[in-house]
Parts: sequence; structure tokens; C-alpha cells
Amino acid sequence: MNILRGFKAIAAFILVAALFASCSEDQTSLSISDIPGTAKVIGKLTYSEGESYNTITSQLVTNIIPARGKKVFVQVSNSSLDPNGQADGYAVYETTTDDKGEFEVEIPAVIDGVSVSVRAESFTGQYSELQRSSTSISGWVEVKKDVVYSYYSSGNYVMPNGILVADGQYTYVVRSTNNNY
Repeated sequence: MNILRGFKAIAAFILVAALFASCSEDQTSLSISDIPGTAKVIGKLTYSEGESYNTITSQLVTNIIPARGKKVFVQVSNSSLDPNGQADGYAVYETTTDDKGEFEVEIPAVIDGVSVSVRAESFTGQYSELQRSSTSISGWVEVKKDVVYSYYSSGNYVMPNGILVADGQYTYVVRSTNNNY
């Protein structure tokens, strides 16, 4: 009988030790890959090269161009993924626009939705403005300015199985002549 009681005590001890050993840190932490829900962020990015004069129609035309081959960064707020809302930082998903300026990214999404920002890489270019001229045949003269184009959109929210449309147009800042931009 004592042997049986000792065997039960040893078995109970092994069972308790196995239970404590199986409770590891990984089971109490959450990884983004553990989130079962997903959502999509899609968009089309464009930028304006400025104005030109159409001699056939005798009209000013704004030249809107697809932002081809630009990196797009979709930032998901970690606090919106955290059940306690206390995680810091962002999970960043990267893609590149196609020839039409379009992009698509799949992101994790919890039942209450997630907070998303979309940022695209900046680039330099030229922006054309037309100014009235009495010496030009068309009555307009083109003035080109060196600019920096940038795109950022924040305050977006998307639910699981949802699609966030993040279409946008780059804004530009004229580069100053003293290169302080």
C-alpha cells in the first residue's frame, strides 16, 4: 500500500511539473501571425506634373501621371492589434505600385478593426506652371520648378475581411534655391 501511495505521489509530482513546464512565455504573448483575421489595403497613387497648353483644343491641361514603381508602406498600429491597446509602434507592410500606380497589401485585422496609415516613398521631379505671356504664340509660357513629391494618409480604419481604398495624389513642395527643403 505504501508503494502504491508513493507511486501516486510521484505521478502527481510529474503531472504538476509537466503542467508548469508546458506554460511557456510564448503562450501568453501574441504574435501578428496569431491574428486570424485579415483585411486588404488597395489604392492608386498619382502625381501632377503641372500644366501644359493643348494647341488643338486651346485649353490648359493638368498632367496627372500614375506613380509607377513607387514603394508603398502600410503601417498598422500595434496598439489597435493589442487586446489591451497598449502595444507600441507599428507593423509595416511594403509593396510597390504597378504601371498604373496601383497597389495592394494584405494586413492582419482584429474583430474591432485596425488603425492604418499609408505612406509612399518621396521623389524629386519637375512641375510646370503656365504664365501669361504677350510674346508667346499661344499666349502662355511654361515655367518649370524643381519639386519634391510626397504622399501620406493617416486616420484610416479597416475591419476584418474589409477593404480600405487608399487612392491618393502626391503633394509637392517647390525646392528652394538655397536647397533648404
